[in-house]
Amino acid sequence: MEELAIALMTGADSITRSLLHRDVVMLVDSGGIAPAMERLNGPNEVAAALRALTAETSISAASINGAPGFVLTRDGVVIGTVTAEMRRRLLTSVWVVSSPEKLRHWNRR
Repeated sequence: MEELAIALMTGADSITRSLLHRDVVMLVDSGGIAPAMERLNGPNEVAAALRALTAETSISAASINGAPGFVLTRDGVVIGTVTAEMRRRLLTSVWVVSSPEKLRHWNRR
């Protein structure tokens, strides 16, 4: 996750894509802000979504439900959490939570 965070913070798109498995899936839980849980497939689509999601944010390493991940903040407010599953050093699944309701406890800290 640290390599992914660094690639996203530095805008290194080719490195971001190289960390993603060819069959990577990303699920985004917006808590109803989007019509349903969004599912993205493949390294190009997932890398583009992560780039858009992390634009103009601060990225901090965090334990999310006991798993390594990172927290995205903008203007001092947590706007998302990111966790992932890896296989052979490549990310196979990425989970993003951007639901304000589910992030409420992060913003009380």
